[in-house]
Amino acid sequence: MPFFWIQVYEGERLKTKQNKLLGLFELTLTPRPRGLPQIEVTLEIDASGVLNVTALDRQTEQSDSIIVTKLKGHLKPSDIEDMVASAEAYRSISFSFFISFFSSFSLPLLTT
Repeated sequence: MPFFWIQVYEGERLKTKQNKLLGLFELTLTPRPRGLPQIEVTLEIDASGVLNVTALDRQTEQSDSIIVTKLKGHLKPSDIEDMVASAEAYRSISFSFFISFFSSFSLPLLTT
């Protein structure tokens, strides 16, 4: 049975390898031709900082979710500030990568 990985990251960088993985889960899909699955991902943060990520297959209404709480090992505020500063410093490089990567898909892009 085919499935779709939903990965949740914390960070400001464009490439996932430069951010921190918070959690992942899979959404099982019914077999369909390539390009037809429509997955809706919803992110909700409550007042206490708990993140609820839900993925929904719009055709079959099948869904799965993950709840990310403030656990040991998450980024400290100072780490987040460092990541934001680093992201700003490399913004033009990251945007250039974004454009070169997505230009191969012939999709319209938004400019900064």
